[in-house]
Amino acid sequence: MSKMLRGMTATLALAAAFSIDLSPSAAQVQSNPPSGLDASITPQPPVTTPSSPPSTSAFVVYGAPSRPRPVAPYRLAGEKPTPAARVKPGGVIVAFPFAYNRTAVLTENSEPGKSKPLLRTGAPGYYAGTFGLPGQAQGFDIWCFKYAEPPLGYLCAHPYSQGPGGSGPGAGVVNVKNTYVFSAVTFLSGRAVSRIEAFVFEEKPVEIPGDLRMEYRFKRWTKTEARIEQWAGGRRADEWVFKRRPDGSVLLRTLAGAYRLTPAADAPDEADISER
Repeated sequence: MSKMLRGMTATLALAAAFSIDLSPSAAQVQSNPPSGLDASITPQPPVTTPSSPPSTSAFVVYGAPSRPRPVAPYRLAGEKPTPAARVKPGGVIVAFPFAYNRTAVLTENSEPGKSKPLLRTGAPGYYAGTFGLPGQAQGFDIWCFKYAEPPLGYLCAHPYSQGPGGSGPGAGVVNVKNTYVFSAVTFLSGRAVSRIEAFVFEEKPVEIPGDLRMEYRFKRWTKTEARIEQWAGGRRADEWVFKRRPDGSVLLRTLAGAYRLTPAADAPDEADISER
């Protein structure tokens, strides 16, 4: 098995804490993106991190590290927004600021081996979600911290208790489409920076720099579906596919509320929007 997996990457989806089967495939039909509307935000006890990072030969069986967390990564910040009344393809359905529910500060420089730090002490970071292999109820946490050098944004990684050097905590670096909001991760395998040392942080309230704004954009109707894009920080994060109901409408649930999209009677390529 290890020979077959050597040099490969493993893509893992957001754990079932959101009661939704997420996939890295943009074409998979979903009822709604993970909104966190029903998630209760409660203090979380410490989690025992894995003793070592996942290897290419362990991707298939790697899935028993930390228990899943029911806490949504983010929440609506500020007042509830007013959605658009109607949108054309590419138009914004609703936009709003958001905040992370769990944040932290790095307490040591993080390095890939002995090169200069990728992350410096004091870097702010946030919990981005609990992820796992498809079909698994349990998963592991992903945290993102601001890079030491601009113009890079945030590095996202999975912490574990033993670093690459054999002592101290480290992390497995993951690749994501958009570091602010994402539903799937890919571990880097055979890359120059796939693991880092001294991934040590203190969880506490901290301001997260960046454009913390979420948008949902209508892409298009098809005969049986509606396609909607989720944007964060001014970049596309995901594309969601919704099956149309018998009346032709779809229901979009977000951090800010639920919205019903219906084909416009006088412009079938457009969508009329109403709050639910």
